[in-house]
Amino acid sequence: WKIYQSIERNCKVCPACEMSGYSEVADVKAAKPRHTGHMDTFFTGETLKYLYLLFTDDSALDLDCWVLNTEAHPFPKFMPLNSNNTEAHSLPAKCPPSHL
Repeated sequence: WKIYQSIERNCKVCPACEMSGYSEVADVKAAKPRHTGHMDTFFTGETLKYLYLLFTDDSALDLDCWVLNTEAHPFPKFMPLNSNNTEAHSLPAKCPPSHL
C-alpha cells in the first residue's frame, strides 16, 4: 500500500486534481522529486496491473486457472502431457475451458 501511496504522492502530475496523469521522476532519492514529463507504457500496462492484483480480492484472477507473463498479461493454464506423452493432465473443474 505504501508503494501505491508513494506513486500517487510523487508521480502524479497534479496530486490535487481528480483527473491527472503520471510522470517518471528524475531522481527517486530527491526529497521533492522533479517530473520528467515522460511515462513509459509499462507503468500502466504492468505496474498498475500488478498493484491492482496485489490489493484486489483473490477471486479476481484464479491462479489455479491462469498464469501471468512478465508483462502481467493473463494466459489460461494448460497442463502438459504425462511422462509417457499420451494423456494430458486435467485442470481443476472450476477452470473455464480454454479455446487455444
